[in-house]
Amino acid sequence: MIRLFLVLAGLFALQAPSVHAFPEMIRYGYVNCGSCHISQTGGGLLNEYGREIVREKLALFKSKDEKSKEHLFAYGALSETPLQKTLQAGGDFRSVYYYRNDPNIRLAKTVLMQGDLEFAHNLAKKLTLDATLGIEQPVPGQTVSFIARRHFAQYAINDLFNLRVGKYFPAYGIKTPDHVSLTRGPLQLGDNFESYNIEANFINDEWSFFVTGILGRYDDKQTRQDRGFAMQGSYAPSERSRIGGNLWYGKRPTQQRTLLGVFGLWGITQKLSIHSEIDYQYLHPELIANPSNTKGFASTQKLSYELLDGLWVFGQQEYGKFDLISDASQAETYGFGFQIFPRSHFEFNIAYEKTRTGGPGTEFTDYAWFMSHFYL
Repeated sequence: MIRLFLVLAGLFALQAPSVHAFPEMIRYGYVNCGSCHISQTGGGLLNEYGREIVREKLALFKSKDEKSKEHLFAYGALSETPLQKTLQAGGDFRSVYYYRNDPNIRLAKTVLMQGDLEFAHNLAKKLTLDATLGIEQPVPGQTVSFIARRHFAQYAINDLFNLRVGKYFPAYGIKTPDHVSLTRGPLQLGDNFESYNIEANFINDEWSFFVTGILGRYDDKQTRQDRGFAMQGSYAPSERSRIGGNLWYGKRPTQQRTLLGVFGLWGITQKLSIHSEIDYQYLHPELIANPSNTKGFASTQKLSYELLDGLWVFGQQEYGKFDLISDASQAETYGFGFQIFPRSHFEFNIAYEKTRTGGPGTEFTDYAWFMSHFYL
């Protein structure tokens, strides 16, 4: 049963939307996600400065026109209108072709991962409203449906303290688009696991702290998600590194769970970076006469090297055991790939992985995938 869960979780994660968040930017000295994003936890809509960084760093073939508006939303569609002072806009459209090959199955599919528009409106200098509207296809072949993944109000008390309330995923671990990671999908962390929350954070050049009250999903009673709290604290010992820790407590009708994690991001040089995360999970079942607690962990390491502006090569290794007393819960992955940003608004990922679930007695499965991403 656990082995089946790991396989399904991996496939689900492969179909999950990935937001525009790249921890590899740590090698350029960006230790805080809010430098480039509306959300202080990263991902989603870029601010004005983030757009400039995209033009400078995430384009293999750059425009020779210094006054070009190519990197702006919809290629500058709002730049000459009164809306540009108060409205920021963006969008993400992704699809993935993936191939799986093992002794039992050979499968190839193309999946619509994401089709979102996102808007942020500055009601006042300190208050920002952000919302998305998009479409999703949860399972290949199913009907495409509408979805509002995130919507929140964010208030800047001053330059250091912020409050946020709405629907989003709480600060936990490394904000990464690698949703096949064992520290994301199988632990029910990241995108597609958004909930309603109240968050307070403190951020300066070295320290950041996030405290989040997790309220669950009042809009979807069928969605079994945690209610509880999450905490994250991190420190930047240098201009190209950040280390931190996480705590998560969640309760739902069928279980209680606690997560403890540590993470680190290091820009070894301006071209080479590594990020690492390890999480420990403790599950306590509810509504069972003699419950058996489950303890497990998951870890991921990723090394990325910039060959050229807009052309990255990466390698990744992961290992997890979601029940320490069961080899059937063991999973491991080894892979490499290329991340290509040919020009502003375009991203392509090509990757190959060897994955094994179920312990040493099982065979590895081959995965290959090609992801295309157009962002407005």
